[in-house]
Amino acid sequence: MNVTLLFLVLLLFVGCGHSGFKNKVFHDLNQLIVLQERVDEGHKVGYLDPQNVAMEFVQKELSDSGPFFDINVRKEKKGFIKVELVSSKASYSIEVFRPIRFDKTGILVVGSYEVVEAKKVPTPEL
Repeated sequence: MNVTLLFLVLLLFVGCGHSGFKNKVFHDLNQLIVLQERVDEGHKVGYLDPQNVAMEFVQKELSDSGPFFDINVRKEKKGFIKVELVSSKASYSIEVFRPIRFDKTGILVVGSYEVVEAKKVPTPEL
């Protein structure tokens, strides 16, 4: 598959996400290709796990280090996987997908996300 075709597929998936998520995440195709190669070599295998990808995104990009009290992973239509995370700061709905390879060997990346205000998040009992 050539780079132009991969770019168009990536644009279709990210630009036309199937849900009404408020925040889209765009990726550099060249970086995704390099990341897929690294995973194929046995490095950064966490990019194959939707829960890991979502948690890392929330920690690094949204500055919430957790801990996360409730994690729910479910497949959606058109190749998207929805991951819901709850922390004491907020609740997150993260949509991940496979931009390079569509089988289980393909890396997962965040396509879009939504943050629910902290006041709607239940406080965990200690």
